[in-house]
Amino acid sequence: MTRGVPALLRRLALLAIALLALSAAVLVAFNAWAAATGPRAADVANSRFESGPSTRAAPGTEVVAYMAKPERRVLRPGIVLVHEWWGLDAETAAKAERLSALGYAVFAPDTYRGQAAEYVSRALWLRLTVPEDRVMTDLDGAVRHLQGVDTVDPERIAVVGFCYGGEMALRYATTNDRLAAVAVFYGRPIDDPKALGAIADRKIPVLGVFGADDRRLGPAVADRFDDTLTAAGVPHTVTVYPGVGHAFVKTGALDAPGAAADAWAELEGWLGAVLRP
Repeated sequence: MTRGVPALLRRLALLAIALLALSAAVLVAFNAWAAATGPRAADVANSRFESGPSTRAAPGTEVVAYMAKPERRVLRPGIVLVHEWWGLDAETAAKAERLSALGYAVFAPDTYRGQAAEYVSRALWLRLTVPEDRVMTDLDGAVRHLQGVDTVDPERIAVVGFCYGGEMALRYATTNDRLAAVAVFYGRPIDDPKALGAIADRKIPVLGVFGADDRRLGPAVADRFDDTLTAAGVPHTVTVYPGVGHAFVKTGALDAPGAAADAWAELEGWLGAVLRP
């Protein structure tokens, strides 16, 4: 009986490998199907910009985006809005329109470059496979594009992001000392003062919003972020809203009392203070 144990273990190991290979094949096939049949950023995009180095001989990469800005032609602040892990979608456009109604020119770039998701597994795939250095390049291109709009004050531009977009907004803000502010809604924060880069050097104001019931980015994470910004002398507000989890700020919930409406009101007040529209 003892002699049969190694053979049994080998068979179990082979079975586990086969199941892993099958799972991987199913995941790849599902994502190929979702990419072919699912939503696209172009479904909502109404603008585009050049990302990366651009010369007359070799223009940068063209990336789509969503632009929302008031019609009145006066110099106004700008906001680069970074989408959630679902990609550039109708929810992103709705948030852009709400911010535009307050007097901001809002530009939401498609950091997935064409792809979007409606299923969690597809969103996770996109999030894990997008090259973050390319995202930083695209956000830089979006900021430069917005700075070039004739009705936008290039010195009053904030970056605001939600979920995946909150993390990317914060990472980008560490590299651009011309930003006026950065807002992070339940995105993975930075907990090392030395990693804050331009945020610490230029004392760029930061808003952080988190949900108390968020199992991954809850109060303990928010507290560390608060401590990190305090240690670096960065002007900031970090708020944890009770009774809500991750990704609780949706435009469909902003017109009813609750944490989503309160968090959005906090964003509006904070933007008004740091950008002075």
